[in-house]
Amino acid sequence: MKKIIAILFLFTLIFGLISCKPDPTEVLDPEDITVAIQEETVVGEMITVHVVVGVELENLDQLLEITLSIASQTYEKHFDMIAGTSYTMRVYLYLTEADYTANNNSYGYHVFNINTSLENPGLSLGTNALKLA
Repeated sequence: MKKIIAILFLFTLIFGLISCKPDPTEVLDPEDITVAIQEETVVGEMITVHVVVGVELENLDQLLEITLSIASQTYEKHFDMIAGTSYTMRVYLYLTEADYTANNNSYGYHVFNINTSLENPGLSLGTNALKLA
């Protein structure tokens, strides 16, 4: 009798663990996505960043979060150079390297303003032209 109860308990435990497995069709979280910066240029007071996302996203919020993260990291990287000067940053997003090479802006772009005024220093949102591929 103890063996039967132990076997039933074991099967129940295995079934419970199998049911906890995440759904493979679950949408990726932005923190699970690794992007590749293809080109980053600074000309005058314009910073341009071209990024290949590498995965097809189904949600504009995820795309926005990725863009905000890239802009923040780029701003921190150039913080000393920017100082108090007014800059504009454009982040272009591509689905694949082939899209980048063909200049097919699959995910659109986002413009950020830097140090627009004394009352609004630092990085601020500008034009949002993001789209799903």
